[in-house]
Amino acid sequence: MKRVFEMWFDAKIIELHTYVKNSKAELGKNGVRIQSSKKDGDFTIYTVVEKGIVSEKRYSNIALRNHCEEEIKRLLGLTE
Repeated sequence: MKRVFEMWFDAKIIELHTYVKNSKAELGKNGVRIQSSKKDGDFTIYTVVEKGIVSEKRYSNIALRNHCEEEIKRLLGLTE
């Protein structure tokens, strides 16, 4: 059973990476790109370039973690 679950996890990880890659490509088509990110204590600061305009976005690391967990649950079909 362990091998089967490892294969399933590997397939889901590839699926999630593909989803992220496609999302970045879609943002790029609309002139949006994440230039950089850096951690500042309990926050992560993203430098975003949107149609030539540079801005910084600050997000709580806890909120980012919670949102990512919920999104991954949704993508894996684990939501209630």
